[in-house]
Amino acid sequence: MANLFEKYLLHPIERPITDADAKVDLIRSADNPIMDFFYESAFYRHDCVICDTIYALPYNELFCFMSTNNNDDVLDATVKMEINGQEIILDRPCYVQVPAYVPHGKIEIFDVKTPVFSYVAGFGREHLSTPEANWIREPEITIDEMILFNNGALINDPHRNNPCQHCALVCLAGKTMKGEISGVMRRFDKTDGWLYVSNAHAHGYPEALGFYGTDAWNPYELKGNYTVFVGGHPFTIDKPTLGFFPAYVPHCPIKVEHVENQNFWHSFGQAIGSFNAAKTLELTNIKYPGDGVELKQPW
Repeated sequence: MANLFEKYLLHPIERPITDADAKVDLIRSADNPIMDFFYESAFYRHDCVICDTIYALPYNELFCFMSTNNNDDVLDATVKMEINGQEIILDRPCYVQVPAYVPHGKIEIFDVKTPVFSYVAGFGREHLSTPEANWIREPEITIDEMILFNNGALINDPHRNNPCQHCALVCLAGKTMKGEISGVMRRFDKTDGWLYVSNAHAHGYPEALGFYGTDAWNPYELKGNYTVFVGGHPFTIDKPTLGFFPAYVPHCPIKVEHVENQNFWHSFGQAIGSFNAAKTLELTNIKYPGDGVELKQPW
């Protein structure tokens, strides 16, 4: 069973890079046919054009831009993008969630003083624009409602007082942000170990958990070590990893074994409407360290 669940843990395809490369690709859905949604993560180390076209997708798209300078209020770079004909300028770490069928694109990052970590995701396998005739020119939400800046300190976070981590961005569908995608972005600081999530759980919707280093000049190194349970089986994570879990696949606990300096950790899931509308099942019979268990359908 362990080999069955191991397929849900995805790693970067290491590509030759030089110091001159502006973008370093990390994990991409195009490289991982098991993923049934679109996902790309990258470091932007120098100024570059991220996207040179305008497009609209038949699903929500979530963008994340996060500083590697350990400052949740300063991006140390500027991102310019167009949403529904309006140019927006972003110079702080943020989420941008663009609703389905709303045209957006022409994304550029410039004035890069410190590399930026970024990921983009959406719950649709193909990242192809719908015909322009289907584009929504008058969305139900404003552009300001599509953007969320540092709000981690405002969330009732059970780990808030843990000195080894802090929460930067929290978008909960129907609560802290409009849209169909819920997500969390955290920094895990230097530590020799702590228990982050104590019990396993499963959702009625797909979810992904990302583990990344913060050193854009050594992009394929995590410089951290974690134990993550999937289906009651422990897996060691010691390199950048995206855990992709289809609906009803049980996952967690998560034990942070070691972080050398700082890691990024993020999650996102398709939580349509209220965050609690799609039931989360607490599987309290699978605890850390836990043994392998047999799980009945539909796991």
